[in-house]
Amino acid sequence: MVFYQADKEDPWTYSWVGFNGKLAPYFMHRLGFGYPSLTKELSTEVFEEIKDLLDILISIKNNNTKNDLYTNGILLLLLSKVGTFIEDSKELPERKSRQNSESHVQRAISIVEDFYGRDLTVQYIADKLGLNRSYLSEIFSKQMGVPLKKYILDFRITQSEEFLFTSDWSVDYISQICGFNSPSYFSKIFKEYHGISPTEYRKSRHKREHQTVLVK
Repeated sequence: MVFYQADKEDPWTYSWVGFNGKLAPYFMHRLGFGYPSLTKELSTEVFEEIKDLLDILISIKNNNTKNDLYTNGILLLLLSKVGTFIEDSKELPERKSRQNSESHVQRAISIVEDFYGRDLTVQYIADKLGLNRSYLSEIFSKQMGVPLKKYILDFRITQSEEFLFTSDWSVDYISQICGFNSPSYFSKIFKEYHGISPTEYRKSRHKREHQTVLVK
């Protein structure tokens, strides 16, 4: 251990803690010390805690104390304090990044809900949010468990199901207001989801509803 102290005009204090042994590289790796970053900025509170531990280690050296267990304990406590600070400092930007991603995804969902009846694409949503298309697709899939493109299609189909059941609008009109390019394409996609055409779905829903009313 080496201790240096600057003069009164340049009151900087530098402290080094040196230790070796088979586990030394392991501890340094766990703490995050290594190339390209060898320095970490500490808060005042953490600095004071670490300084107190450094003072103890300096006292041990100056007094030539031979209690290895005590010395190792203080050293491990020092490393623990530094490690905790480093982990906390890493977590802040990660948490902020996660919150930003969640915000982007929620805004994307709002756009789908508001504009699903238009010619809505992933690129359009990305442009509205000021995001890269690939980045938006990545964070959306990661959070929602489904690609944004499929989410748009799922939402359109869900809306069409409700319109088929609750309105007397034509299938052509429903396909249009739900954002499908043509009635034939809508019928094709709808059948892929349900195994029956939109017209058959409407009839089956009304039939089930009628049977439910009779049972009651």
